[in-house]
Amino acid sequence: MFKLYNWKEPLFKKDLIAVIINGLIFGILGGILAGVLDYLMLMINFSISFGLIILTYMIGIKVRKSFYSYHILYPVLGLAFLVLGLFISYATFYFVAFKLDAFIFFIDPFFYLNFLLKPANGIINFFTNGYNPLSLILGILNVIIYIWAFVFCYRLIKGRN
Repeated sequence: MFKLYNWKEPLFKKDLIAVIINGLIFGILGGILAGVLDYLMLMINFSISFGLIILTYMIGIKVRKSFYSYHILYPVLGLAFLVLGLFISYATFYFVAFKLDAFIFFIDPFFYLNFLLKPANGIINFFTNGYNPLSLILGILNVIIYIWAFVFCYRLIKGRN
């Protein structure tokens, strides 16, 4: 997977520029879509992130179609764009949920801590809010979905190479 000779293959400038542009665009647009979808799912009391699945698929397909010659850097960049999309998704969720007061959250360090702990939020709620078994099950399922999303994005961009 991450062998040294994979990094020594030739890297073409046009492919790299296309991957970066498409990854950034779809990371931002997919993050906005995923944040709004996560907010709508929370409105019906469902904590599993379907926005993450859509974001993973959007970034994976678009980055895969944006290069002609494969290089190991492209799937790694795809994972970075997925993290960017997750951050945009989290910020969009707060913008939609709290309207214009959400700009205050960018100053708060707990905003970034909650972003990092978002996959394990259900498991943390299990221990802090009275040992609700449904919260633990949904938290474990959410962690599994996050792990699957990163693996799937990497494999989707890598393709058959």
